[in-house]
Amino acid sequence: MAERVVFDGSSGASPRIHELIKRLDIPLGKRQGETARWLLTMKDGALSLTEGGGSRFKPLSVDLVGTRKKFRSLPIARRGPLVRALGRSTVSIIDATAGWGQDMFLMWLMGYDVAAVERSPVLGALLLDGLARLECHDPGPRYPVVEVCDAREYLAVHSAECVYLDPMFAPRRKTSPLAKRRLRVLRELVGDDDDRDLLFDAAWQAASRRVVVKRPNHAGSLRTPDESFSGKIMTYDLYLKTI
Repeated sequence: MAERVVFDGSSGASPRIHELIKRLDIPLGKRQGETARWLLTMKDGALSLTEGGGSRFKPLSVDLVGTRKKFRSLPIARRGPLVRALGRSTVSIIDATAGWGQDMFLMWLMGYDVAAVERSPVLGALLLDGLARLECHDPGPRYPVVEVCDAREYLAVHSAECVYLDPMFAPRRKTSPLAKRRLRVLRELVGDDDDRDLLFDAAWQAASRRVVVKRPNHAGSLRTPDESFSGKIMTYDLYLKTI
């Protein structure tokens, strides 16, 4: 049987990358005659994900350095529907579905204290590599903490004022055009989050003040929210806990 994802960049990898791959139990290299759906490789000094079989697509990586360079000073302004859901006075957030890390890093840029969880070892490796390169570029700030594990297990022993969930929802129509590439890859790597209700229960227990669930505007809420804040394509459902 072909490996789903293998690491095939040993020639350009640092000892840190080798240790990361080993810790996350990602297969190293392909055996003779095997093919792989996805390959983790080293590209321009970054751990990157590419499709096997000679894909024409550019490798994907987590570029937090490039995102950080877009802003001259921190924290950036807190505004928009996401902030209204998170709460301007909130300090600590657990992002229990980190994915590619965009929301995690945006919340950190706005000054929130963020811990992130990702259950996919492949996405976790890309996130940790992106953070490591950011720390080398600018070693001063206290960056988000990323844990690669089942979010429900993490939430059973950790808490925060707000727990943030961005589960996978079904596409709007089965005949809709192919999703953007990063979303398509994310869906293939982590699946459809069929346990989203159980994850919500774990988030509710771990949050001291609120749970926020991000969903596409076309998708229904997981449960009846206390408030909802909508943008052009996304809605943030807010579930408040009585203090």
